[in-house]
Amino acid sequence: MTTGAANELEMRLRGWRRNLSWFLVRSTASRRPGTARAVYIACTDIEDRKRAEERLQEENVALREEIDKTSMFEEIVGASPALTAVLSRVSKVASSDFDGSD
Repeated sequence: MTTGAANELEMRLRGWRRNLSWFLVRSTASRRPGTARAVYIACTDIEDRKRAEERLQEENVALREEIDKTSMFEEIVGASPALTAVLSRVSKVASSDFDGSD
């Protein structure tokens, strides 16, 4: 603050509802010759943004786990042309309405 440069910080503060919430705190100081120093502080509630970031992080982890499972399946079973052809036929039969009564 002594240089007058703007500062920015994300922190948890007690909001007007007396619960902890995430806020973006921005401050700047100014001083004109012959006047007292003035400090300006603005707090912006960013709780919704922080929750969205957390959900995005959780979804990212879930997608990475799903990718790992998929790639692990290929390593275990294999991806040869013959096996790919068999799996293609199986998927066509699996999606049909065959009930075994024929």
